[in-house]
Amino acid sequence: MNIKRKSIFEDIYYHPYKSRFFKYSTNSKDDESFLQRLGLLKRLPIHQGCVNTICWNDTGEYILSGSDDQHLIITNVLNLCL
Repeated sequence: MNIKRKSIFEDIYYHPYKSRFFKYSTNSKDDESFLQRLGLLKRLPIHQGCVNTICWNDTGEYILSGSDDQHLIITNVLNLCL
């Protein structure tokens, strides 16, 4: 059952848990209405080309990003350090 809500906050707050060990990335990746409403929060000047892929670590502390500049960069999202 896919219920349309008015805000991203409501989507996160009311999102159903699929397991005892809740992983939001797993539960939200197939929610197209949620993903389409996401916006840019911060622009980091770390790549020289378009970022084509990102991958979060299990704790949500680090992002691995790859871009057209042919570099892979690991960024700490808590303090924005490389």
